[in-house]
Formats: sequence, C-alpha cells, structure tokens
Amino acid sequence: MAKPKRRRKRTSIELKKAILSFLEEAELWCTTGEVAKATGLNWYVAVTHLSRLREEGVVFHGKVGRQQEWCLMEKYEHGFKKR
Repeated sequence: MAKPKRRRKRTSIELKKAILSFLEEAELWCTTGEVAKATGLNWYVAVTHLSRLREEGVVFHGKVGRQQEWCLMEKYEHGFKKR
C-alpha cells in the first residue's frame, strides 16, 4: 500500500505573505481564529506569526474582551473600522 503524500511545509515567509494577503483583503478587523482558518494554520501558529508582524510594526493589535483582533497598520492609521 502506498504512503499518502505529505503536504509540503510552508516557510515562514510564505505564511507571512498569506496572513498579510488575508488582512489586506479584510473589510473589518479580524480575530486570530479568522486569520488561522483563512490561512490554514492552527491558532497558536497564527498568533505567533501575527505577534512577530506586530513587533515589526506591520499589523496593529487590539483587544475586545477576550478576543484579539488584528488589522494592517496602514489601515489602522487611516481609520479602519472596528466591528
């Protein structure tokens, strides 16, 4: 019986591009779970990459209750609307 093919691991650069692409197309702030689901990542990997992007000044992070919400810094600076 043949082994099933394993999916190729994406590099951190590819993950970063996928996250930024999703946030660029978003019309509202996105939760960590929404980013994870849209990019095919688990929540922990998504929040790790989003935190790195926040440290680089690329994304803005806000908290609503227990939820963490994210948007691109350039959208935030131009008055991007929250939920």
